[in-house]
Amino acid sequence: MRNFLLILNFVVLSACRVPLEDGISDPFEASNRQAHEINKSIDKNIIRPMALVYGDITPIKLQSVANNMSMNFSLPRYSMNYILQGELMNASRSSMKFLVNSTLGVGGIYDFSSQLGLTSEKTDFGETMAKWGFREGPYLEILVLGPSNQRDGIGKVVDLVLDPVGLIGVGAKSAATATSVAFGLSARSQFRESIDSILYESADSYAQSRLFFLQNRRYELGTNKTEHYIDPYN
Repeated sequence: MRNFLLILNFVVLSACRVPLEDGISDPFEASNRQAHEINKSIDKNIIRPMALVYGDITPIKLQSVANNMSMNFSLPRYSMNYILQGELMNASRSSMKFLVNSTLGVGGIYDFSSQLGLTSEKTDFGETMAKWGFREGPYLEILVLGPSNQRDGIGKVVDLVLDPVGLIGVGAKSAATATSVAFGLSARSQFRESIDSILYESADSYAQSRLFFLQNRRYELGTNKTEHYIDPYN
């Protein structure tokens, strides 16, 4: 763990040296494009076909159950990040929502907390770093995970390694992973037309994916409110 934190500290400090937030910093474009082509191949041959089958044969109610459980398993991670951001009220809301859904909602199968008026906005360690003042750094296309940037790439690793769900037990972690995959397949199926148009119908799918991610992420974090925000996964 100590070595992991030392490596994280080094990468974070490197990210801070890249001041661009309103433009596009892509010094790794050549390798990013290679990763993009691999990701497109994975999507075309594995993810997209699985998503279409999942979306077509899985009943909507069952998809809803998997999505509810996936969102519920995300709440402890939201709480952890809200605490790190100093947002204690939001942290308590996420924690309470997790408690209610895990008990009255039967392990998150039902979003019972929404009936009680409990809400919680998603967050992640990338946003936590943004709140701490770290800039986004160069654009990155990460294998399997897709479009990102240096700050959010670090955030994905931290969220994965330090996910509080792992403290509950191996069973909970496995369930969280399985429902997360189901949620991703459901989203890929539901927004197939929009995603396909970017990946397979645009003249330059890499540039289009990069622009789409950066505009949406900056709007989400409040660093570029002039751009129209479209989030296909919400």
